[in-house]
Amino acid sequence: MVHTEDITEHKRAEQELQKLSRVVQQTADIVFITDRNGLIEYVNPAFEKITGYRREEVIGKTPGILKSGEHPASFYERLWKTILEGLPFRAVLINKKKDGTTFLEEKTITPLRAENGTITHFVSTGKDVTERMKATELLRQSEEKQRLVLSNMHEIVYSIRFWESIPLGEEGNFLTGTVDFVNAPVEDILGCSGEEFRMNPRVWMESLHPEDIASVRESSERLLTDKKPITRVYRIKHKHTVEYRWME
Repeated sequence: MVHTEDITEHKRAEQELQKLSRVVQQTADIVFITDRNGLIEYVNPAFEKITGYRREEVIGKTPGILKSGEHPASFYERLWKTILEGLPFRAVLINKKKDGTTFLEEKTITPLRAENGTITHFVSTGKDVTERMKATELLRQSEEKQRLVLSNMHEIVYSIRFWESIPLGEEGNFLTGTVDFVNAPVEDILGCSGEEFRMNPRVWMESLHPEDIASVRESSERLLTDKKPITRVYRIKHKHTVEYRWME
């Protein structure tokens, strides 16, 4: 007697499982699985590499070995409340490696359910974002310092993205666009607020002395064509005193 059975689906499922296993083993992100009580049953090689703990050191223990002491008890209470309700938990954690150094981990913890809907395990995936977060903070600090410096200068500083030509009088066209930044001295020098200047960058062009329009137009066109720094001198009218001031 010969018995033949189609096991195509079984083999396909087996291949998918093997593929998933390779992905988890080879990913650069931390992956570990705990039971419902939080005891670790599996860690991938990236967990060992990033945390410094070997697999045999953590199996049967809780992820509490990674606690840095930087998060209050309420943080972990919220974590457990979320995942026991069957919802994924996402946050950036300050965790501690075996050698005592801390690292920032972008963490997601997802509940796993049995066929009957009961939560049986939790899958924790994490990415070491320490360097990225440091770079972001350094950029923020740099931008804040720059903003403070520019805001306290006695000269007008502004940034504009050119996008169209606006006619002004009989002398020709001027390029205008969107003002991204202007510092406080604009109010004292031009008599308009920074918000006015951002909403209507033409206020600068409309305040030019008629005799200076041609030279400013020419230098603006040269700036965009040559893409090199320029220095120019012109007169501009204060909005309230109506007096012309020499500007460089």
